[in-house]
Amino acid sequence: MPEFELYQLQFLYGAGVMLLLSLTLFVGITLFSEPPEREALKEYVWSRAAWHEESRELADKPLWKNYRVLAGPLAVVTVVWVALFI
Repeated sequence: MPEFELYQLQFLYGAGVMLLLSLTLFVGITLFSEPPEREALKEYVWSRAAWHEESRELADKPLWKNYRVLAGPLAVVTVVWVALFI
């Protein structure tokens, strides 16, 4: 069965070439496109007002439905789990 290799390139060189191509494409598209309106981005950007509003919403929920409370034990379990493998 014939092999269809286009060009043999060592993996690390290929990764660098792909990085440069991707970076060029990303920067090029960013520079040549119009930026979005600030109002359109407002709901996706973090703000203190959004944090406080969400805090009021989470205050009425039980602890097992509050993701901020659950993040603490998850962080502790993660640290312990990683420490076991060090």
